[in-house]
Amino acid sequence: MLTSLVVAHNADAGLDTFTVIDLHRDWRIEQKYESETKTIFCRAFLEGNGTWFAENVRLDRDDELVMPEGITSADLPRMNDLKEVRARLKKCRNGLLYFSN
Repeated sequence: MLTSLVVAHNADAGLDTFTVIDLHRDWRIEQKYESETKTIFCRAFLEGNGTWFAENVRLDRDDELVMPEGITSADLPRMNDLKEVRARLKKCRNGLLYFSN
């Protein structure tokens, strides 16, 4: 009985809500499948101390770096990390099946 509850809960992962599918250093890559529009959304961000939109370094829908106010040069992500995260986002957007590296 407990096993079936766990499976049922996990089956909803990524359906109409963002779910972590991969990690790269301090970056989180998340995916959501919107059932109404049958669309896959993927996002990546560095975890910060604030809300998603206001205070986290992230990549926008075009994979451009978004830096919130107050970020110093010491907080900037490494270029090699950006390249890798962009590649993982591209893979995420290709379909629901995602296999991490």
